Amino acid sequence: MSRLKYWQSLLPPLAPEPPPPAPEPRKKSRPRANAFPPPKQNEPREPTGPQISRAIRGLKKIWPPDGKPPEGMLIETARGKVNELLADESRRLGLGEISPDTMQRAIDYVRSK
Repeated sequence: MSRLKYWQSLLPPLAPEPPPPAPEPRKKSRPRANAFPPPKQNEPREPTGPQISRAIRGLKKIWPPDGKPPEGMLIETARGKVNELLADESRRLGLGEISPDTMQRAIDYVRSK
């Protein structure tokens, strides 16, 4: 018998390890009272994004104070005027023209306010 086995034979037998404790149920976290205030029902959310914010800003410069183009004006006409107004800024920032879809969303937003 080797020395290691001899000393191991002198030790008491190992007790089986108890099973790990059951995990505690996770507590549901409640959001803070003012974490995200709900949007006002009558006021639509302002669209976000670099191009649409530029489009809304251009509409407000051309048709102050609300930026609402006249009823019946084509999207392409309004888009042309805004792109012409923002041409220098577009070149300086390396941005393209505002797309018809973005202009439509911007006009829908300013008209809904």
